[in-house]
Amino acid sequence: MNKILLIFLHGYGANGKDLASLGAFFKDLAQDVIIESPNALEPMPDNRGGYQWFPIESMSEGYLKASCQRVSPNVVELIRNLQTKHGVGHQETFLIGFSQGTMMVLYSSLVDHNLCRGVVGFSGGIYMDSADIKADKSLKISLIHGKNDDAVSSDASVKSHEFLQGQGFRSDLNLLDNLAHSIDMRGIKIAKEFIKNAASNSH
Repeated sequence: MNKILLIFLHGYGANGKDLASLGAFFKDLAQDVIIESPNALEPMPDNRGGYQWFPIESMSEGYLKASCQRVSPNVVELIRNLQTKHGVGHQETFLIGFSQGTMMVLYSSLVDHNLCRGVVGFSGGIYMDSADIKADKSLKISLIHGKNDDAVSSDASVKSHEFLQGQGFRSDLNLLDNLAHSIDMRGIKIAKEFIKNAASNSH
């Protein structure tokens, strides 16, 4: 594949620059690697330059599910606009999320029929009903989570992996020792390998 678009969605309270710096590690994946790392949809109320995909008023499954459902049309639109901007189709697009950004890339890619080719979710989970899934089963998903994460338990990725398998999707699960709520070089290496394989295999 000569051209790929990587869209990074950051975590709660951060901003696009937070993950944009990771783009440098992925530049050798294709001849032309386009990196986009937009700010989330809403500024944080404290006005310190952070953004949120939605307010976190609760970590209950019901609240997270309803919030993802509410904002995902805007996230899908954001991704579609970036694809149009770069003249890239869903087959050349990969979504990479961290924490709350992972909730959004997983939900949005599953609720849309053909949004992207693959998804990497760091330190997050899926909160949705199986009835809402519209994605083609060729969508590939990789979940990466630190075992020592005290902000979002690695159980979120384990449950998401089981959910995906139950729905007939191919997902990878990588739980990393001695890693808290962050992304390290092990995770980046796993993500790169996953994207490289997904880009070279159409099914």
